Amino acid sequence: RSPSSPAPRSSSRASRSPTSSSVARVFSTTGGKASLTLWQNAFKSGTETLELEPGLNEVTFKTEVFEPGFREFKVDMRITEGEDTFKANNSFIYSANVRGKPRVLYIEGEMRSRHYLERALRGENFDVETRGPYGLPTSLKELEGFDLLLVSDLAALYMSDGQMRIIERYVRELGGGFIMAGGESSFGPGGYYGAYIE
Repeated sequence: RSPSSPAPRSSSRASRSPTSSSVARVFSTTGGKASLTLWQNAFKSGTETLELEPGLNEVTFKTEVFEPGFREFKVDMRITEGEDTFKANNSFIYSANVRGKPRVLYIEGEMRSRHYLERALRGENFDVETRGPYGLPTSLKELEGFDLLLVSDLAALYMSDGQMRIIERYVRELGGGFIMAGGESSFGPGGYYGAYIE
């Protein structure tokens, strides 16, 4: 009998904190029984027993990841019943970038109104940092840690030409999201007519 290496795959994009599933697929030429261990960055994350049948077999691990970043997942298989003719093929390593909550930098020109958007964003599981009209970043590095820049009701006088160019680089070079929400101080009424960001 010659089982192939376990081939785990994430059933969905791995995320921080909530329990997610990792699936190990094992191909076997005969029946038997195997014990599979899942490791996460060299720490044991779970052990499952699998009744092997000829062909493709699957086993699901429930895993938890509490910190975002790159993770190495490894599955080791040990045959507990039956003959293992190819032990060198009994492990598999998979690397994944585990994301945390999407981070939003929210710049609000009218701070008295910030609660509405804050509540809506947090209700959708976003990690929100709120700043007033003078809080727009002045460097690309400051924006690197955010997935989305949301500018709401911010007059153009609070956004320099240099900051507008930084926002463009943030979107083009880093793939960041950018939303400008309307209000009395947005778009044309806010002085953006003919501005670089227009």
